[in-house]
Amino acid sequence: MKLDDVKNTLYRALTDAQKPNKHQSCHHELIDFVLDNTHLTYKYILVTALAAKATDGNINPLALQAGSSLPGAYDARSICHGAIVKFEMTKLGKALGGSNEPFLNKPARFPELSKTNAVRRGRDQQILFALCDNLPKIENAKEAYNGLVYAIQKLLVIKTEKEHLTNFDI
Repeated sequence: MKLDDVKNTLYRALTDAQKPNKHQSCHHELIDFVLDNTHLTYKYILVTALAAKATDGNINPLALQAGSSLPGAYDARSICHGAIVKFEMTKLGKALGGSNEPFLNKPARFPELSKTNAVRRGRDQQILFALCDNLPKIENAKEAYNGLVYAIQKLLVIKTEKEHLTNFDI
């Protein structure tokens, strides 16, 4: 998968997300659950998986490293650092959390997402389990693209809310 192809997918999804009609995704519950929580690494993992799968329907969204034994493994870290991070900084106002190196944290250091990965109990574990259970249900590039557009729409709302918090009258 070429980095430029992922970047093109992101910008196409941004254009669609900025259209006035509200986009829907059959995976909106997963996207809402992950993006509405506070674990930054899982947010980046989700958006990276959506962008990669939307670009190449053959990738496995559970894969985090090209060396994973999963069929359809890809280098999610390179995609995240080479496309997602810059896109988030320039177009989404750091709505995912503004991390420069999100895949350096422990949840992203495994070859793939698995319920056996080390994770803190509680909410972090719930997010990991939700990703493990639901990412494989994204069956093709079209579903992933719709999910990506939905996620970007949600992140644009977060960006606007953050901007309003920093602008106030004295």
